[in-house]
Amino acid sequence: GRVRMRYDGVLRETDPPPAGLMPKAVNRFKIMAGMDVTERRLPQDGRIQAMVNGKDIDMRVNALPVYHGQRLVVRFLVRQKVSLDLAKVGLDDEGLKKVRRICHLPSGLVIANGPVGSGKTTLLYCMLNEINEPARCILTVEDPVEYLIDGIAQVQVNPQIGLTYARAVRSMLRQAPNVIMVGELRDLEIIELCAMVAITGHLLFSTIHCDSGVEAIRRLLDVGLEPHTVNSALAAVVSIRLVRTLCGKCKRPAEPDRNIMPPQAVELLSSLPEASFHAPVGCDACGRSGFRGRTALFEILVVDDTIRGALSEPTDMAAVARAAREGGMKSLLTDGIEKAAAGLT
Repeated sequence: GRVRMRYDGVLRETDPPPAGLMPKAVNRFKIMAGMDVTERRLPQDGRIQAMVNGKDIDMRVNALPVYHGQRLVVRFLVRQKVSLDLAKVGLDDEGLKKVRRICHLPSGLVIANGPVGSGKTTLLYCMLNEINEPARCILTVEDPVEYLIDGIAQVQVNPQIGLTYARAVRSMLRQAPNVIMVGELRDLEIIELCAMVAITGHLLFSTIHCDSGVEAIRRLLDVGLEPHTVNSALAAVVSIRLVRTLCGKCKRPAEPDRNIMPPQAVELLSSLPEASFHAPVGCDACGRSGFRGRTALFEILVVDDTIRGALSEPTDMAAVARAAREGGMKSLLTDGIEKAAAGLT
């Protein structure tokens, strides 16, 4: 067996325990996570909560049966109070203004979009923190609660006792909230409920797993949400991706290889005459990887009247994409090229 840890999104191998201890370590994790230690044929999910050095650690454990035994993945979440500054997540000045305007909308459905581990939940926490004040009642329902925020009531779903996303949201509506955050738009029931909540005068934040803002709209339609409902409820889709930032101590100037870049990227480069590209080197400060930490790329799709017109039946997604670009939406590719040209990644 082998042990790997993921740093800044990249797996790195580490020293495994002695071969004889590996099965025992796997079984110990399974016992602590409340799994059936005798069941090795089926996948299992579990959870471990522990206090380590005064910090509340939430571990999500998944056991997968593979040909030579079992594969275990443990996701660590440090549940603590943290500083969530929207100005420090990687938005440029124009993007920050747009997102702040979205935060202060009186109502509507706001979706953070991206793959697993792309920073969606952290972005939503920062957006909630931006409007967290005594005059607003803000409630969240999550699985799990990842960060604790003063002034916000946070609910942990628990399907084993019937506390689902949908049940929690319905109960929250009787708490007179101004703002609600739902951890994930998982199925048609919660999507329809969140759309209804947004239409009836609440600002509702949630997440979805798609490649772009336009694809997020397509997903809402594909699962069965009516076009007129999307039109009335959706306010904005903020897509996010995490990329590694170059180590400031060892990065060196370098020119990108245009031969391996898509045509759109080459065209963008021609509009950046002051670009200062750099390449990773590796030093003691960055563990010889050439990178230290991560920053985010953004695509902000604000649903305006032009996009609503394109969303009218029959829905033309190409028209939606064209309307978004004409309305000033910067793509993830553009944001990535600009950050690379600034020597960040």
